[in-house]
Formats: sequence, C-alpha cells, structure tokens
Amino acid sequence: MVSTKTHKRTWVAGFAATVLSIVFVALTTGCGSSSIEETVRIAKTLGLKDGMYVADVGAGDGVLLPHLASQVGSSGKVFGTEIDPENLEKIRALATDLDLQQIVPIQGTPEDTGLAKNCCDAIVTRMVYHHLTDPSPFIDSLRRSLTPEGRLLVIDFQPSLWMSSSKPEDLPEDRDGHGISPELVINEVTAQGFRLDQRFDDWPGPGGLVLDHFALLFVRTGP
Repeated sequence: MVSTKTHKRTWVAGFAATVLSIVFVALTTGCGSSSIEETVRIAKTLGLKDGMYVADVGAGDGVLLPHLASQVGSSGKVFGTEIDPENLEKIRALATDLDLQQIVPIQGTPEDTGLAKNCCDAIVTRMVYHHLTDPSPFIDSLRRSLTPEGRLLVIDFQPSLWMSSSKPEDLPEDRDGHGISPELVINEVTAQGFRLDQRFDDWPGPGGLVLDHFALLFVRTGP
C-alpha cells in the first residue's frame, strides 16, 4: 500500500515533469517557427510591398523567407543571412524547392551581416540580438546595409526564469540571463544612427507560453 505522503510526492514530481516538458517543447520548437499572426505583423510593420528588398538577418533555416518573398513578389529580393553553413544550405534548398528565385542566401558573421551597402529597404532580425557578444559592429553593419530611411525590426524576448540556465557565453556584463531587455536594445541601437519608431510589448513570438516577446521598429537616420 502506498502512503498518502508518497502518493503526493509522486504526483508533485509527475506534475513538475509535465510542466518542464511543456516548457522544453515550447522553447525548443518555438524558436524555429513562426505563426501566421507574426508573419502578418512583420509584413505590416515593415510596410512590405512589391519590389522591395528585404533581409532576414540570422534567418536560421529560412522559416520566414517564403512569407517575406510573398510580400515583395518576383520583382523584389529577400536576403537570408546566416553564419551557419548548414542553415545556408537549407535556405538554398528551400528557395529551389519552392521556386522562389528572389530568395538569396548570404554568408554572414557575428559582427557583419554580409549584405552590400544600402541594399535593403527593410531588415528583420528575430531572436538574434540577445546572442550578440559585441553588438556595436553588428548594429553598424545593419545600418550600412539599409537605404536612407530604411526600417529595422528587432524581435526578441525579455530575460526569463525559464531560460536562466542557458545564458549564451561571452555576453557583455550588462546582459542578464538568456534574453535581453527592450530598453537595452533601444539604447544600443539608437546610439548608432537609428531612431525608435514603434515599440510592441505584445509581440506574438515563438514559445509564447513562457517568454515575453517584444518588437522594436527603428528607422535609419542621417547619411
């Protein structure tokens, strides 16, 4: 016969394991996915239309690229930049399989987008910023890649208890855990030739069950 205390401990342990499983699935599967709501908001926020040149910096396996391509049409361009060669191959395969010739894979680095100067009307970087170990050259590269008055959309999530054990290595001292505060992003980006145009604290990002996502829309200023 199982005692009441033993049964309670077993139930609590089982419940905790279930919660952790849900969190793990939300985080590990969510960061590589996007919802219809999010893709619609990205297109609307960046003002995408036929003929525009847009980039997804840190595109992963290219999950956003077909959605961006549908907004800019065959006369536009969609650059998918990645530092991981395997992801670049996935982007190439995706473009071929879907016959989306406007998708162009670009090799980048942690400090440089790999994009040409003034090549983009708009750039989105999603779940990337909190990984930056040296944000200044990265921001400068983003700015150079944009046309005058070009738009930059930074999507990320705030530091969370759920992610505290997986903080990326070699981050600056002002980073706290896995994630980043929108105020810190605003301070760093606006210090390098951008102005904040809109802030969204209700962004429908991946893993939304356990993460607080935000999106910041910046506009390039100056020459």
